[in-house]
Amino acid sequence: MRKSTIKAASACGVLLLLGSGCGVNLSRSEGEESASASPTESAEPRTWPEYEPVIDLVKSKLVRKNGSAEQVYLDDSLLLVQGVPDRKVTYLNNVVGIDPATGKEQWRSSDLDLRKAAGLTDCLYYGQNRTYVGSGAAFVPIMCSDDRGRTPQGVVALDSSSGAPKWSASVLHWTPKGTGPGGRTASNRFDIVGTVGDTMVYSVHQAWSDSDLSTLNEPGSYKAPILHHAETVGVDTATGKVRWRKDGFIGTHVSRDHVIGTRPTKNETRAGTIDVIDGATGEDTWKTSWKSNVGTISKDWMIVELGQGGDLGPHDGVYEIATGKRVSELEDPGISGTHDSWEQEYSVAKSAGVTWLLAEKGKFEPWTLFVAKDGVREPIRYDMATSTMLSIDYPLVLEDDYSLVEPLMGENDDQNFVDYLEGPMDSPITPAVGESDLLTFSQKYIISGQPGSMVLHKRR
Repeated sequence: MRKSTIKAASACGVLLLLGSGCGVNLSRSEGEESASASPTESAEPRTWPEYEPVIDLVKSKLVRKNGSAEQVYLDDSLLLVQGVPDRKVTYLNNVVGIDPATGKEQWRSSDLDLRKAAGLTDCLYYGQNRTYVGSGAAFVPIMCSDDRGRTPQGVVALDSSSGAPKWSASVLHWTPKGTGPGGRTASNRFDIVGTVGDTMVYSVHQAWSDSDLSTLNEPGSYKAPILHHAETVGVDTATGKVRWRKDGFIGTHVSRDHVIGTRPTKNETRAGTIDVIDGATGEDTWKTSWKSNVGTISKDWMIVELGQGGDLGPHDGVYEIATGKRVSELEDPGISGTHDSWEQEYSVAKSAGVTWLLAEKGKFEPWTLFVAKDGVREPIRYDMATSTMLSIDYPLVLEDDYSLVEPLMGENDDQNFVDYLEGPMDSPITPAVGESDLLTFSQKYIISGQPGSMVLHKRR
């Protein structure tokens, strides 16, 4: 998959992501009213988003040179970095909390500290898994192995300001004797899904799995996993007390008020139906009878696709999460531009909406840009010039009505912000001094990377 880049300005080290100079011509259709509020008159015109560097995580030795964005979780309140080498004990790693506004370290907690907090002192820590920040806490998963071949798992909630442990929870570990059907071995997976209000949600997935990866390229040789147990649990973010359990459901995403996930079938585990439950109670909100995947997601909207890079499915489209209403179908994946190249990060509802592109059926152009913004019930539509060619590689919509797109033709084929409230801007692109891959974002910050660097930027 082709990587997208962001450009850095040379004059003052400010990263500029603009919506101009890229051949984009967005205009509201005649007679059509925008679903968002009309802009108020202001003495100062709207200006494009500007970002300035805060800290290089590699140069600061917080991330190794070959590190990836799987090591970081970025929130407007905290940058959480895991796997940071200990300053004194070589075999220990640390989880470090950083103030994203200044780049200064707020606190750090070692593997040993985390295991003690989780009550897992008789095992060796290993691996990294998804972390999460929300409701004033940093949630860190614990995975370790003991001398009896077990791999206990759990989660520790740390105060996001101080790093002090608040509570911990252990996860029931499945350790059957011997192997399962067809020589499969026991597999345990634990995921922190996220927070919904003051409820933290995690999922447990246990299955008989084919551990012989050497046969993956041999047709018919791979054995599909067989489900043993799946559940999703909601706990109080302040105390860790269990509020609800949902048996047979694997939560994968959280939105404003809901948990989105799948009900795995016995012989296919994760290839189940998409269901939505209430994040406060665990009760069903709406269900489907069809199989698909969640792509881009925001607090109120999600894009559903049968598969990435394949044919369209009959239920592919843009859905309102609270009701299950499909507000738009999708065109050919190559045209709609909804395929998410966010390879380094699990899809999290950090964007203020979702975007997609449509062309008239049977035609390759002209395209229309649609934005479903959080808090607005109907998608906002902008028609583009016939010659405009765009891609949407990164699912970033800012709260103040900018959306990240990538022109596919012309001199400027890098990531640019489009002002979908007032149309594109006329200022020229600032000359670049370097190019980086966009790795992750929040509403106020982004992290970009290239070989040997991983830089946190803040919006001016």
